[in-house]
Amino acid sequence: MGKDTATEAGGRLVPAVRAAREVGIPYTSLRDAAFRGQIPVVKVGRAWYFDRGDLSRFVSAAKVNLGDGRSA
Repeated sequence: MGKDTATEAGGRLVPAVRAAREVGIPYTSLRDAAFRGQIPVVKVGRAWYFDRGDLSRFVSAAKVNLGDGRSA
């Protein structure tokens, strides 16, 4: 049988290290966010996976507007 859909490219679940790479942050930052409850994690044995939808919401929630771009 082929790979589990959890680890296939484009699957719903993304392994933790790949998820961090796709989001563009260090793995430790994503792991810490999970420990703080900022993003849910799917645990399968000892492995951690992130749902692509949760990753998208995590990035959206982290967006900030740093102002209107005018100089002081």
